[in-house]
Amino acid sequence: MREKKNVIVVMLDTLQFNYLGCYGNTNVKTPNLDRFARQGFLFENAYSEGLPTIPVRRALMTGRFTLPYAGWKPLDLNDTSLTDMLWCREVQTALVYDTPPMRLPKYGYSRGFDYVKFCNGHELDHETFHNVPLDPAVKAEDYLSPGMLHRNEDGEYDSSSQSLIREAECYLKQRQFWKSPTTMSASSPGKPTTGCGANAIRSGLS
Repeated sequence: MREKKNVIVVMLDTLQFNYLGCYGNTNVKTPNLDRFARQGFLFENAYSEGLPTIPVRRALMTGRFTLPYAGWKPLDLNDTSLTDMLWCREVQTALVYDTPPMRLPKYGYSRGFDYVKFCNGHELDHETFHNVPLDPAVKAEDYLSPGMLHRNEDGEYDSSSQSLIREAECYLKQRQFWKSPTTMSASSPGKPTTGCGANAIRSGLS
């Protein structure tokens, strides 16, 4: 009897490989992805095909060229996808994703999966947590590198800094509900447990 194995494929939007510790970055802390890389396969000579969100997923699912032959479009009926091939081979598949375009039935990228789960991701967090109050003891500025924040002549943060602070606040509003010894929560304000500054904010889920 053949041994059954589990295969997990993680796809991240808009992430340069050199932002990960497993590829040599010493500033951004990505302990979970680094451990994932150590326990699995780490590709050192792999390139994305069709970089935009939907084209690259079509390339992954079908192995076919996208740009410039096919742009931002749904799976074609004549496309043979990875899940099509696995569906009749007693292989159970699951799709857990946070990319809104994949959520739309018209694109068809959930086709063939046995289990499909949509989770709010960075594109919708700002809507989901917009009205959620942040613990007053938690200040977003404390979780950003000082060198990334700049003040104008009036002593106020400039527009770029304000944008970073809003992004950090959105993340902290979500994370304050996490209760774990290894994660920061608003009930125990202070310094992030992994990394420092904006890198900790950006790598908290990695």
